[in-house]
Amino acid sequence: MQKSEVALMFSDIKGYSRLLELDEHDAMEILAIHDKISQEVITEYNGHLVKRNDDSVLASFASVNDAYLCSLDFLERLKAFNENKLKPRRILVSIGLHKGKVEIRNGAIFGQQMNILARLQALAEPGSVCMSDTIYNAISRIIDIKAVEYRGVELENLPGSHNIYKTLSIYRDEFKTTRPVFQQKSDFRYRIKEIE
Repeated sequence: MQKSEVALMFSDIKGYSRLLELDEHDAMEILAIHDKISQEVITEYNGHLVKRNDDSVLASFASVNDAYLCSLDFLERLKAFNENKLKPRRILVSIGLHKGKVEIRNGAIFGQQMNILARLQALAEPGSVCMSDTIYNAISRIIDIKAVEYRGVELENLPGSHNIYKTLSIYRDEFKTTRPVFQQKSDFRYRIKEIE
């Protein structure tokens, strides 16, 4: 079993399941565009596409800086696509970033870091990035990061409290950055199983 320390990016499209219910053809067209943009930007920033699961993307990077810059560029490219689009046809993505040692088996990634990553992504507003303190501390030594710090945040089924960092949404007039609220019930277990 191989263990490696990597930077991880996990993204998800807001409202995709609802769009799929309303217009499957439209939803599939939008997903194809999303997949093309995500593949291009991950490759350009030296990342590895680990897995796609419907509207979510999991990627790994050897460099924390590449992971961070990729996530910002990904959001900006989607914003450019969204210009002049009606709301149902916009691609609104939220992103989680984390750094840690993971198990790699047959190209798939496993371990506790995946649990943390899934929770971070779920806390990000559309058009924003939510980061763990481990990746934030590594990146901020080199890049000036504009992010809001939240101390003592509880993450579901994880012990203790955590410091997390969220960038402001690039759609800040529509989505305000807020302090995470711990939810007792969610679909985290289901989603983590999907991305492993």
